[in-house]
Amino acid sequence: MAGAAPPPAQPLHSVKSSGEVAPPPAGPPDADGAAATLRQDAANLQTLITDDTIAAIRAMAAAIDASRRTLIIGSGLEEAPAGVLGHLGAILGHDMRVASGSATALSAQVSLLDDGDCLVLVNVWCPPRVLQPLADLAKERGAAICVLTDLHASPLAAVADHVVVAPIGSGRPTPSVTALVAVVQATIAALPVTEEAVRAVGRVEQVWQRLDLMDDDV
Repeated sequence: MAGAAPPPAQPLHSVKSSGEVAPPPAGPPDADGAAATLRQDAANLQTLITDDTIAAIRAMAAAIDASRRTLIIGSGLEEAPAGVLGHLGAILGHDMRVASGSATALSAQVSLLDDGDCLVLVNVWCPPRVLQPLADLAKERGAAICVLTDLHASPLAAVADHVVVAPIGSGRPTPSVTALVAVVQATIAALPVTEEAVRAVGRVEQVWQRLDLMDDDV
């Protein structure tokens, strides 16, 4: 129908009372899905601007800043926000690494964490089975645990020191990571811009120039 409102945001999946996971219901085709998605993303971002969410973002940034090193885990959809956090954090001089590989590889990397380190888990929808034991292991070893999720009752929150919740609704069959990336950007912005951070950015730029990684003629 012309002039009809865009369909409401749908979760990636829903869970029936029997426990069976069901896909989101099909809806009528959106004549302008691009515009509808942008409107939904804008609405998702607006929900982040609350005192509680901003305080949680600042707390996560403080945990990262206080840590000796930070390991970030996010697979599949979560690789985008995880990668942005690791990349920008490293540019600012923080020892931040994005974990990758199989469950055995992830467990080996988490086993290196210790008191004074930080583990950031990026997860949407149902956590992969490996995340909870990895979080438990990091907690046992004394690392601070931060969770970035879309779930208000994430099972990972039980061992987390800091939890930031961001919506992933898109009104389409697939979720949106826009709000998750926005939280990452806000976390980076909450890190203190110290003289060392400024020097770190300069060092990275010098390395890029030395290795001739950028096309300066553009």
